[in-house]
Amino acid sequence: MHESELPQEVSTEALAASDHGTTLQVFSMDSRSTSGSMIGTMHFIPEVGVSVISDIDDTIKNTEVLKRDEMLRNTFLREFKVVKGMDKLFSSWATQGAAFHYVSSSPWQLQPELHALFQTHGLPQGSYHLRHFDIRGRKILNLFSSSTKSKPRTIEMIMDSFPRRKFVLVGDSAEKDPEIYAAIARSRPEQVLHIYIRRVDGDMRNAETLAEVFQGLPLESWTLFRNVSDLLSNPRHAEVVSECSMDMLV
Repeated sequence: MHESELPQEVSTEALAASDHGTTLQVFSMDSRSTSGSMIGTMHFIPEVGVSVISDIDDTIKNTEVLKRDEMLRNTFLREFKVVKGMDKLFSSWATQGAAFHYVSSSPWQLQPELHALFQTHGLPQGSYHLRHFDIRGRKILNLFSSSTKSKPRTIEMIMDSFPRRKFVLVGDSAEKDPEIYAAIARSRPEQVLHIYIRRVDGDMRNAETLAEVFQGLPLESWTLFRNVSDLLSNPRHAEVVSECSMDMLV
């Protein structure tokens, strides 16, 4: 489809004048039928602005990756639950104009359930970049193994697609998010605005050990937290997108 065939609300001019961008429902058409079935949503994002790249498991959704039995129960037996306060924090950032990209080691087969969870709790919708998982060729316990190679590539692909946007990276300490995000911030300091790492129960590293991961980065460029309420009560974090947007205008 050529750009000229797209609706006016997703034209280059319309997006340039928008803070939030817009979405377009995508339908598949059966050549034997005149009816269409929706298969997804396309997100059109302005060239300039703030985007949030976030992990999912133990960042947004309670999975308990560090506890194998609990991880399996939380994935296959229990109703998905949101980490307390993350819905409020992300909704606040979305209201301030942030776009969202969800990059996770979660297998792509869970995307419909994750989408439903986000809708139920009012979490901002965005692009999903989940892990390819062939259940026929892998052990079930490898479902959430850290993707230290694919995750950085995916994040860099998103940043390359929007070279004029700034990015807030959100993850947790259960796996390799601190190391991955710190490496990206060192290589792309002009694009990474802030890093947020949620310290999860069961992670044996103390705050000092985790802080060593960010050695060489400005102290004001990363934050470790346990409770989202600590971020929501601090205007510096609750309004990080608005403050970043103002800095970009200046």
